[in-house]
Amino acid sequence: MMNHGFEVKMVMKCCFKEHEKIIRALNEGRTLSDILTMGQKDPYFFYIRILAKHIPLMNAIDCAERIESTESIARKDFLKQVGYPCFLLFFSYFLVEFFSRTIIPSMMVYAQDTSMMTMIKGMKVFYIILFFVSGIFVALFEIHLHTFIDIRWFNRIPMYKKIQTYTFSEIWKALMDFGLSTQQCVQIMNEIHFSKPITTLIRYTDQRLHQGYPIHEIFEGVLFDGSFGTFVRTGLMTGDLIGLLTIYQQYTRLGISRTVKQWVVAIQLVSYLSVALLVFVFYQVILMPLNLLNTF
Repeated sequence: MMNHGFEVKMVMKCCFKEHEKIIRALNEGRTLSDILTMGQKDPYFFYIRILAKHIPLMNAIDCAERIESTESIARKDFLKQVGYPCFLLFFSYFLVEFFSRTIIPSMMVYAQDTSMMTMIKGMKVFYIILFFVSGIFVALFEIHLHTFIDIRWFNRIPMYKKIQTYTFSEIWKALMDFGLSTQQCVQIMNEIHFSKPITTLIRYTDQRLHQGYPIHEIFEGVLFDGSFGTFVRTGLMTGDLIGLLTIYQQYTRLGISRTVKQWVVAIQLVSYLSVALLVFVFYQVILMPLNLLNTF
């Protein structure tokens, strides 16, 4: 409504039940951004409050929406792609568990060969180790993501660095799209509370800027994806930094998607092989009574 020329009072009247209180607060000299975000705990409103100090409120609202979606989009895409393969993995494990506890033991009374049961137990041990290691990794990642406990070896994982650098570049580009300089962008990003890995990148960038390092050299550091600094350097040389950041994000999304697909194929392969092996064992167990009859 404000973009189409409506007065602020009319907009408040149409959009808010307590519009009279808002108008009264405006008349007292309070800013609209402070009024709208007062008492709100959602990060989105916190973003608006910080951004409105540097850019017009309408731009701050648009920018806050982009920043809010940026931090979660890569994670949601990843979970969306691996959700079904992980379900297959858990399903195949419970299938192995069910057959090993119910059907196969009752059929094994007709057989002297215990190799089939040993094979099933080996599959169960493999799954238990896989789930245990995966659980430890996820727990460490969540600790690393939501606290400032430094788990340094995460920075050695190329996929991790790609995702964090991609998120950083999205936030940086969202701010630059509204005409802010690099120094202003870093200042605003410092004021906003992001996840621990992104905050680490922001503080590292801010520290290096104050030490006089060129921006492209900062992004060629060990904390960032290796190709990010090259794109920034090229963008500065051509005068089209925003365009090069867009290309970097497209390039990185493709790389992340390709890696995730490889993981998905690996998880599906383990699941299908487990089910196939289970079917083979079950088939052999069913044939055991028939083989026993042939001995008479």
